[in-house]
Amino acid sequence: MSEVEPIMNHDPLADVLAQSNASAAVEGGPPGGDAPSVDTSDPPSDASAETPDLDAGAAFALPEQIGIQEVGELHMVLRDMLDAGGGIHLDASGVENIDGAGIQLLAAFFKEAVTHQIAVDWVGVSPTLAEAADVLGLRELLCIEQAAWETHNR
Repeated sequence: MSEVEPIMNHDPLADVLAQSNASAAVEGGPPGGDAPSVDTSDPPSDASAETPDLDAGAAFALPEQIGIQEVGELHMVLRDMLDAGGGIHLDASGVENIDGAGIQLLAAFFKEAVTHQIAVDWVGVSPTLAEAADVLGLRELLCIEQAAWETHNR
């Protein structure tokens, strides 16, 4: 069997934090003085963006909208879930809209999970997500075949 070429070889959002920190840097400063310090620490996290307690078997419900506006925050949540290790359970039954950035984030997440040998399973998959994955040829990568069939036949 031939080796399958990877869909993407990098994390498309890895530079988001670095770019936002770089844009906050102060260029120059007042004449003859030191440049003012800039707080580049992460803002306090929103309670809705906290990593779910996966040890208890809880599923993380993906938001209804997964678009370019949501991927930054969702990326951090998914990365925290990977960092925590263990099995990950996702519930996408409520996803009503997903754009290219959203599906790319999920594809990168699943590839990273495979790399780190972390099992990810779907608790539910919406028809919207299943169709987007089908159109883009990502059903296998996202392991949606069985989950989508089970969701549609309940």
